[in-house]
Amino acid sequence: MKYSISHLFLSILVISLLGACKTKQSAVNQSLSGEPLYYLSKGACFGKCPVYTMTIHNDGIAEFKGAKFTKLLGTYRKSITKDQMAELDRLFTASDFLSFQTNYESLLPDLQLVKVGYAASDSMTLVIGKEDRPAELMTLQYALENIVNEDGWELIEALPMMGEEEPIVSHDGKYDKSKLIIKHKPGTAVPQWFNEMRESYGLRIVDKVAETNGWLVTYRTADHTPEEIMKVLESDEAISTVEFAKAN
Repeated sequence: MKYSISHLFLSILVISLLGACKTKQSAVNQSLSGEPLYYLSKGACFGKCPVYTMTIHNDGIAEFKGAKFTKLLGTYRKSITKDQMAELDRLFTASDFLSFQTNYESLLPDLQLVKVGYAASDSMTLVIGKEDRPAELMTLQYALENIVNEDGWELIEALPMMGEEEPIVSHDGKYDKSKLIIKHKPGTAVPQWFNEMRESYGLRIVDKVAETNGWLVTYRTADHTPEEIMKVLESDEAISTVEFAKAN
């Protein structure tokens, strides 16, 4: 009798575990049948911008595809909660998404191209842009990015990790001298300035520094020392402030 009860308990436990695994797997596979509802894409830049796409389907399954410089490389999926779906619906509906321009043009080729998509009607509408976009659109982007940065993604197909270049770290370890943070003086023709500096020193935009309205940039470290590029920027009449970036 003791053996029969133990055997029965073990059988129930195994069946329960198998059922849980099956439920989890079927939830992940739902992304293959749901219709795309929200979309976020971040393209490459001349620095190490994260390159990925994320699509959230109307059945609450999100699919993430990381290509470069993300902690998740490859294809991942996860379930989005009903509360998250309701909040996205509220934000996108309130934004009057279809009133946005479809393309906010930029004269800065170094910057990352961002696409935000929403199936407000029968088809997906994409809004494309870089640095100059409405605050309401940025709110939608940040809401989607919050989901990207959450835990819970399940691996579907991985990609190999990319090698990282070694930064030029200061002796005290506080600064990465391969990158600088610069701010232009008012009235500077920023796109033209970057084009000229790109040709002369290989200056590239890594990211925009929203707090100071400045830019995180890198340069051709093989041709110029940190001290040389700092001297060039400090003497440039178009630059109001320049400093080395802090090391990670």
